[in-house]
Amino acid sequence: MPGRRTGRLITATVFACLPLAALAAPAAANGIGDVYVATAREVLEIRVDQVRVVNTVDVPPVSTALAFSNDGRDLYVAANRQEVALIDIETISPAAPLEFTRPVAALAVPLGKLVVAAMPDTRTVAAMDPASGSVVSTAVVPGAVDLLASSRRDRNVVAAESGARWLASVDPADGTVQSTELPGVVAALAVDRTPGTAWVVTRSPNQLLHVSLPDLRVLAQIDVPDRPVAVASMLAGVVVATDRALLRLEAQQLATWGKPGHSIVAIAASDDGKVLVAGETDQVEAFSADGRRARQLQLSGTRSPLALAPIPGPSSLAGGTGLGFTSGSDASATGRPASSHMPVTATADGNGWVPGRAPVAGAAIVAAAILGAYWMVLRAHAGREERRKARAAARLRRS
Repeated sequence: MPGRRTGRLITATVFACLPLAALAAPAAANGIGDVYVATAREVLEIRVDQVRVVNTVDVPPVSTALAFSNDGRDLYVAANRQEVALIDIETISPAAPLEFTRPVAALAVPLGKLVVAAMPDTRTVAAMDPASGSVVSTAVVPGAVDLLASSRRDRNVVAAESGARWLASVDPADGTVQSTELPGVVAALAVDRTPGTAWVVTRSPNQLLHVSLPDLRVLAQIDVPDRPVAVASMLAGVVVATDRALLRLEAQQLATWGKPGHSIVAIAASDDGKVLVAGETDQVEAFSADGRRARQLQLSGTRSPLALAPIPGPSSLAGGTGLGFTSGSDASATGRPASSHMPVTATADGNGWVPGRAPVAGAAIVAAAILGAYWMVLRAHAGREERRKARAAARLRRS
């Protein structure tokens, strides 16, 4: 009967897809990292919610900047050299480095696919197409640029020199530059989650500046009560880090939001804007959306964080408020240290944060085999049923 055969086929399809679902789900969350941390000797792949180092990546010499491609497949690593290392996160294999003309001190990846590099020796900001390895634009800025900020939601890149008073916005598509002088010296930069504005923290005076892009018009100036070291844009607002405090902008005033355990080196917001990761002198901490410390990972030896790069995807903490506090140490690292023939690159753990293809492909083969086998059985059964009916009809005619 057609209805019965259809029901059997649907049942077979459901059971055939079970291996695919069972293998595809772990592929997306099988101990993978969601924050990468540059230290003096290596890059650490960290799984925030599990408070552990998933893998360590040898990267001599010291890495100064990290940046993800907007699809999360590539991690770029700068180390004050002309070569910017590239780690392919999806295929878990090293790729050819990007070759710039001068040593690169900072990296940015704005909206699109271009990789933007700061080259202080020549006071230039260069944008490269990573697919072709060709430089599409070069912008000359007022000083020895060593700070860049970008957002995958905005095409503009903000550039500055640490300790200098100039600020520039660069359109990497054509190298257009606009610049301005600030009342204080620049300490850190961040592009807002909402396209069209950026944040700058300065010293002498200690201030937080909100500027429009690309014209750099000052929209707001807010006093910072202590020496600022970093700034990040979160979903709930901008957060400024001083040496031992996290302050959030509320009603045009900075109020205490979180309290780090040690001196802050760098901060970065998760891509969903709900979790703040802080790199401190000898640990990494994660703060939930309400400013509470949710995770603390102690680092040993020479593993002081220098730069942070959250993946362009939701945090493993899911950004909830009131998350329970959990601590750990890098002694629980399970990934093997890995290095490659490239001087500033290495492989990551066998599971990239992008769902792995091999397990899913294997499950698809199993599912296809089950469907094929069941279809053959169903066809054979249908054939037998038709022959039985034909014989019954013949007997009826003879009688």
